[in-house]
Amino acid sequence: MLFSGLNDGMAELIRLCEGQNAVFSMFILLVLSQMSDKFEERPQEQQTQQRKSLAGSFWEQLIKRCISDTRGVLRRHVNSMNQMFRDSKPSRKARCGLLNTMRVYENFAESSLLVFGAGSTIMEQAHSDLICCLMNELDRVAAESVKTPPEVVLLENYHRLYDILCRLKLPSLNDTRKEAKARYQRALQEYSMNCMGRPLEDLHNFFEQVQSALDSGVRPDAICYQFAFQKHMLQKIIKEYPGKEVKKGLDSLRKRVEKNLSEEANLFPVVWRSIQSEVTKQCMFYEELIKKCYSDSGLALDFTIDDLQKYFIVGLSHSSGGDNSLIFNQCLYVCRVTQCNSTESATYLLLKTKPYEPRNLSVLEKIITWNCEDECKYHCMWWTVDEHRLKGVSPQQFYGRWPQIRLFGAQEPAAAFFSFLNLVTQLVTMRRFLLCVPPQAPLYAFWVLFASAGANAWLWSTVFHICDTDFTEVCFRYPCPTAWVIRLDPKEVRLGITTAWRGSDLVPLVVVIGLLTLVGWLVGIPKARDGEEQTSYRVMQATVFYIATVATLEFIDFPAILWLFDAHSLWHAATILIPFPIFSYAIKDCRNLYRIELKVRT
Repeated sequence: MLFSGLNDGMAELIRLCEGQNAVFSMFILLVLSQMSDKFEERPQEQQTQQRKSLAGSFWEQLIKRCISDTRGVLRRHVNSMNQMFRDSKPSRKARCGLLNTMRVYENFAESSLLVFGAGSTIMEQAHSDLICCLMNELDRVAAESVKTPPEVVLLENYHRLYDILCRLKLPSLNDTRKEAKARYQRALQEYSMNCMGRPLEDLHNFFEQVQSALDSGVRPDAICYQFAFQKHMLQKIIKEYPGKEVKKGLDSLRKRVEKNLSEEANLFPVVWRSIQSEVTKQCMFYEELIKKCYSDSGLALDFTIDDLQKYFIVGLSHSSGGDNSLIFNQCLYVCRVTQCNSTESATYLLLKTKPYEPRNLSVLEKIITWNCEDECKYHCMWWTVDEHRLKGVSPQQFYGRWPQIRLFGAQEPAAAFFSFLNLVTQLVTMRRFLLCVPPQAPLYAFWVLFASAGANAWLWSTVFHICDTDFTEVCFRYPCPTAWVIRLDPKEVRLGITTAWRGSDLVPLVVVIGLLTLVGWLVGIPKARDGEEQTSYRVMQATVFYIATVATLEFIDFPAILWLFDAHSLWHAATILIPFPIFSYAIKDCRNLYRIELKVRT
């Protein structure tokens, strides 16, 4: 027969697709289902005639058999996914965030959407089984989480699951979608309540005990006569929380929340507003209790509700506007799903639907590429910048830095290049010092230590600006040791201070030490004793004054010029030649001190 081998060929094709990817099986099921629907849509007489014919009967049986085999393949794939969900365990070393099981199902759902479209009931049972298993295992994994609070695991993953179900638009999963939303909202509220006591812990505990006393039957006017709730106790606790302290506590809470939440989920604004709402409600409740139980005391919280709202707005402003924009996150989401988890079949569909297109990059930007996640962020950053430009919106920061062109794989090419030049000049001047100064000279060990610390700082600065990871950020941001030039003598005191710090948390300390350094070099140079020479310190004074002047670049913030040169990179550029006058002074000073020491010995 003409089609004698077709049956075996189709069976072999289905087995081959099963070994490759489930998306291929979805394609086969889609095509076969369309062929079957076309046959069923024909008039009853044509269907009867075709069934009587040998060819028609063969085709009908072949399509039905292939549909059954393809559904079996997809059923086995769903069972293997369910087993993988059951075997999943939270990481003991890293934070959970969005679980790998959620990413696996999201990839499956996106493939289903690309093949069948939204609202298709062909894969309805498969989605129902997968989601039922996923939700059960999600609760278990969250409870076993060590590094991440269970509420965070639940709210991030149920938020993503709710988003997936909204896009699937399957009528039979409406109740499941509502349940996912309810669990997400419940986890968000629980996390907000758990965070609420941290910035105002003692105040929160005091008024909780007051409320417990009221619930137990104590009259409001008698509360202040209770030993634990006397007026001076309330006054003492209120004094512990002035507005400045509350703002500081909220800043610490913001850092903790940012640390708990994953960057991928991008839920910080939502969670922060939820915490703001809970804390505001509680503070209003505290004010009501004060009026109710301490009406004649004249006591009140040191901060107002308006002050509290301002503190929260400041905390929200710390997150960059660019990476929180809707344009950026929509682009990033589609890129992650369709590019980072794509198959050849999904890529083919993308060429037709075009939900995401990579941005055109220059040759230098393409020389070295990053991993898929970072590539998505880079492309979507420039899409967002272009969209904002068309709407007349000024450039915004992304993840704490201004948009910059990637060159040879470096995230911040200008800052990386200038940091490398600083490293080179540090090593060159260090070598010159080692060649010109004898090891026996006073302060020799200090200057070698100072040069080594500077070289180490510039090395990690170069690495960090090329590639920003958790490890390189720790090496770069953690403050380098402060180098002190101290030499004490019974008749003479020499004091010089040179510092190299990294990290925004130490800015006040850096400013103070910088001012002390400036004052010390300008007015604190000791006079030479009679008969001694003194190294000229005019050049060193000018150098310190120059450093203090260009250091203002660290406090100025503006978008990168030509998408390359921001204020931070210009600061690095301004410090490239600084080691030459510093070590020129160090060489002369060490030699001079060595000569004086030799004279004393002889």
